[in-house]
Amino acid sequence: VTHYLNHSIGIFGLNAVDYIRNIFLFFWRNPVMNYFLPGVAVIHIYLSLSRVIRLASFRGFKRHEWFQLIAGILTVPALALHVSGTKIAHIFYGIDDTYTFLSASIVDYIDIIIFYFLMLLVWIHGYIGVKYWMKVNSTYQRYLNKIEMFFFILPILALVGMISMFRESNLNQLIDPRYKEKVFSSSNPENVDLDKLTEDTFMYFVIPYLLLILLLFTGRFIYFKIKRRNNSIQISYPEGAVSKIFPGMSILEASLDAGIPHAHVCGGRGRCSTCRIRVDQGLDQLEPARQNERRVLRGIGAPENIRLACQAFPKIDLNVSPLLAHDANFEENSSEQKYIHGSDREICIMFTDLRAFTKMSEKKLPYDVVFILNQYFKLMGEIIENQGGYLDKFIGDGTMALFGIEEGPKEGSRNAILAARQMNDELKKLNERLIHDLPFPLKMGIGIHSGNVIFGKMGYKHAKNLTAVGDAVNTASRLESLTKEFKCQLIISKYTYELSDYQFNPLEEDSVKIIGRDEMLDVIKIKDTSMVEIIQ
Repeated sequence: VTHYLNHSIGIFGLNAVDYIRNIFLFFWRNPVMNYFLPGVAVIHIYLSLSRVIRLASFRGFKRHEWFQLIAGILTVPALALHVSGTKIAHIFYGIDDTYTFLSASIVDYIDIIIFYFLMLLVWIHGYIGVKYWMKVNSTYQRYLNKIEMFFFILPILALVGMISMFRESNLNQLIDPRYKEKVFSSSNPENVDLDKLTEDTFMYFVIPYLLLILLLFTGRFIYFKIKRRNNSIQISYPEGAVSKIFPGMSILEASLDAGIPHAHVCGGRGRCSTCRIRVDQGLDQLEPARQNERRVLRGIGAPENIRLACQAFPKIDLNVSPLLAHDANFEENSSEQKYIHGSDREICIMFTDLRAFTKMSEKKLPYDVVFILNQYFKLMGEIIENQGGYLDKFIGDGTMALFGIEEGPKEGSRNAILAARQMNDELKKLNERLIHDLPFPLKMGIGIHSGNVIFGKMGYKHAKNLTAVGDAVNTASRLESLTKEFKCQLIISKYTYELSDYQFNPLEEDSVKIIGRDEMLDVIKIKDTSMVEIIQ
């Protein structure tokens, strides 16, 4: 990043880029960085190569993973050639490797293209690494567009800066035929042959390095060829799919090795939960989850028989079921996923509905109907979220909202009541704004009830969302419907009312019959929430 930033300053001229370079040198060449950067590079190379070498199979490797692997291998010689002509040349031969000197050393645009290609290789390798490291981070997702734009624009600015520096150097040479000679004598007084230095780096570092990589991958190939003679463990999947592996392979590797598609957003590094599986048989024979895996599974509220496929290494036959579609993305790894398995919990449910809106819409243009509904939905959605609720869905011209998912039913019931009060106030304001667009003011009915529900992510493909099902949901919906019959704005179950610890003044109690329930349900009826004092 700092190199590209410095190159970009070349747009403003050689003097500017060398001035900024002196600032960056405090970072690049201070005593700490002289050891820290090479040390970090060696550790990164070792960890990356050791992970790749240990992979039993490259099946399932995606294009970006292949590119990152190849780019990573080539990044080392690219950096070595760059460092030999700059930092090493400066430390051991006293060369002042300014941008003025380097620009004068460039013969033609081919040199720029080669140098830029090497830098771009390193940049893309780093970009892929950062992207898939941060992909499971919600903050990264929030600023994704800005980060992507930065990664895309900076290399372009750097290229423009490099071309500008080269053109300025050539222009200076045209003005003063001895310009480059003066630059070389000033920056390279010993007349060190940099081409020879580059050739030596290539001969004594790059070639041995590439041979070592070739040796490592050849050894890996032979090792796993021998190991595969002992494919004694069978992993069975739903619908009859089977993978045979040897001890030491993970369940994710088993899937990919057998050509069974298996989601793994983070690349099988144990950072996300998209590769998770349900162990249907043999769980007691699996080694317990390690700390990192336990942390991820705890974050999604997974039961004991759920494991990360990339972190589970079977020693006996297993029956497993992948839980996510093979093309699962980051959204499938979000915090909502702790509910994917479903849970029984007590929450507060609210249903709302616009009165006589269908009749009104028959006399309105489609555009007007959509406009009015969107205004209404925006208000309701903001109120629900501001009161800590979860907007489950829009149903026609109504809404379903859930309160107390995390906070519990008491706090949920209090928030739902406050939301109902605020909805009435905001609906009146909306009527005032749309007075010329509405034949009559919008009115709404609200039903609120609390109880146990099954809460989880349900649906299919793009229609899969967090929702709740159960008798309490049906009851809340029925209470909303009864507001028409009783000509009131809000009906709230007495249980929810008592749960909230709020006091209404005035208070109108009643008992109603709910379809599907044998006993009557005690409720509180409110004709207009703005006319009721809520005592907290």
